[in-house]
Amino acid sequence: MRTQSPTLADRTPAVIPPIVCDQPDDVAEVRALSNFCLHVRFFDGTKGTVDMQALIHSPSAGVFATLANPVRFAEAGVEYGAVTWAAGPTLLLTRCTPRSGSTASGRSNSRPDPNSFSPG
Repeated sequence: MRTQSPTLADRTPAVIPPIVCDQPDDVAEVRALSNFCLHVRFFDGTKGTVDMQALIHSPSAGVFATLANPVRFAEAGVEYGAVTWAAGPTLLLTRCTPRSGSTASGRSNSRPDPNSFSPG
């Protein structure tokens, strides 16, 4: 008679050395706000708001269309320095463009208005 082996939980294999995302332009923290906006803080201390509403509700939203549900959008998190959603896309915000038009990143000497980011 054959015995059944115990079920093992799915586990991600350990990466050696472990991946550490703490570069100045990596996302350190994200918080979903109302109206499909994200509050983002980078490791260099730069922080601001990213308005995703136009992208998510556009006809060409692609994978971001899955975030049109406010409950799903609120599940935003950070993985490996990028904004992610469990059941959806990954948003790389390693470079952001302030609405004023100048480019800002963790390596830039200039600082953008901390509350006026757009995906870039």
